[in-house]
Amino acid sequence: MKLMNCSQKITDLVGYDRKIIQDNNFLAFSLDSLILANFVNINTRVRNILDLGTGIAPIPLILSLRTNAHIDGVEIQKEVSVIAKENVKINKLQKQITIYNEDMKKFAKRIDTETYDIVVCNPPFFNNSFKLPVSDSKKISRHEQSISIEEVLSISRKLLKNNGKFAMIFRTDRLVEILRLFEKNNIEPKIIRFIYHNQNMNAKLFFIEGSKNGRSGLKILPPFIMYDENGNETNEYRKILSEVKK
Repeated sequence: MKLMNCSQKITDLVGYDRKIIQDNNFLAFSLDSLILANFVNINTRVRNILDLGTGIAPIPLILSLRTNAHIDGVEIQKEVSVIAKENVKINKLQKQITIYNEDMKKFAKRIDTETYDIVVCNPPFFNNSFKLPVSDSKKISRHEQSISIEEVLSISRKLLKNNGKFAMIFRTDRLVEILRLFEKNNIEPKIIRFIYHNQNMNAKLFFIEGSKNGRSGLKILPPFIMYDENGNETNEYRKILSEVKK
């Protein structure tokens, strides 16, 4: 395949036949996306999945290895959505994955209520009190410039089927805020898993999955630890990384 410009490269995303185009001008996919795509629970009854703020589509590409469900990805940045569509194309997944270049707020208004079985989102981590990066693209990807986390939850509530699942990864310093927003939007937290660099450091990230109008019953799963006491990758971390390393 011919790349669109010299700032782009094609690399392995996951094992088997998945490739991904990355562009140095935009935010690269990260471990956050790999964790989210691997941790979210998917069963055989799932028919439709939505990835809000899909970026260059790493999450839909990984999810396509786990399910035959149709996956929609919504990305507000036109240039990024073009790369996402190319990533779908080079992996020959056009029948399973559809990318929309659209503001997710406008997308939610035109899509029928209760359309999706699962909604996932790796949202901007920082509110606008944090120092903003120079790149406009990175501002949108990292900071709540075009969408707030509260709006993400509201959109997910509308688009999820009853008892549908919402899953995200986020910073632990905003955990209480996220739990309040789950409650406000009738999304019952079902699973939380904290992510640690090593066992001697505080967790900076957590994975959370909830059910729309679900019954109460929260499980705190064992921690996901990246490195052991000797600085080596843990088996679980290595398993995820082995899917992206050559």
